[in-house]
Amino acid sequence: MTFNERYLDPQGIKKKRQKLSLFMLELRDENGKMNNIYIHKLKNKFGTKSLPTAELELINSKAYLLGEPEQGVKMISTILNITRIGSCISALGMARRAVAIARDYSHRRSVFSFKLSKQPLHLHTLATLEVSTEFFIYNFDCP
Repeated sequence: MTFNERYLDPQGIKKKRQKLSLFMLELRDENGKMNNIYIHKLKNKFGTKSLPTAELELINSKAYLLGEPEQGVKMISTILNITRIGSCISALGMARRAVAIARDYSHRRSVFSFKLSKQPLHLHTLATLEVSTEFFIYNFDCP
């Protein structure tokens, strides 16, 4: 979790840092109760329902600073890049699998007394899918 933390300067004045810091926050305290985390609103979203997004309020929650103060974006970007690369690899694998299923299906399905794999238009479509999939695999350049 990244956020701006407040700290006391040498004169004892409460200040807010200029850049984000990265913290690890335990969900529950030693007694099994929420770690002073208050959920105000769960967002209704179309995408990943298993990973909810919410508006949280943290009041005196116990958290641990990871890395140096004000270096949170730099630290979290590495994790985000790993996630992006994993998503790219998954998408390419699914595309390759879809082409393999389509190719297999064409050998089993008969249309106009011929196997679908012998129909020129379908062969052209399969070849286009195969070439575009292989192009993206061999020119793999994820962010």
